[in-house]
Amino acid sequence: MSPSSSSVVAAFLLFGLRKAGTPFEMASMPVSAVVSRPSKYDLRREAVVDIAAAVFAELGYHGASTGLIAERAGIRQGSLYYYFSSKEEALSEVCLKGVGDFLIGLDAIARSAAMPERKLHAAILNHLRPVVERRDYVRTFIKQRQVLPDASR
Repeated sequence: MSPSSSSVVAAFLLFGLRKAGTPFEMASMPVSAVVSRPSKYDLRREAVVDIAAAVFAELGYHGASTGLIAERAGIRQGSLYYYFSSKEEALSEVCLKGVGDFLIGLDAIARSAAMPERKLHAAILNHLRPVVERRDYVRTFIKQRQVLPDASR
């Protein structure tokens, strides 16, 4: 995506996201954000997943190493396994997070009582939001998911 097209997408998303009070905002929130406050472990794990996503997006699965992910996370390589059992599991988590909320949000939009035009607008936002908010995750999902076993894709 070119810089100009990503700016257009960002502006479109910001316009759509600033419309407060829509039923679609809650659908795009992760369940954990509504249900409970994340633990220190959960916050740290999320940060490590973010770093793994950036490394996979930059270097690809085969170019990335657990050592580099750990280094960028500021932890020892062995400590990385506190969060993941393997590099493959880290990739699976990144891919899932890249597109995981998409279907949940789309289902909520489809079930809503909104007018069709509003549903279409919300569906477009739901589809484009991860491209802006989770760029490394989406890029990794698109380019690296074929590395995962069929069951994890």
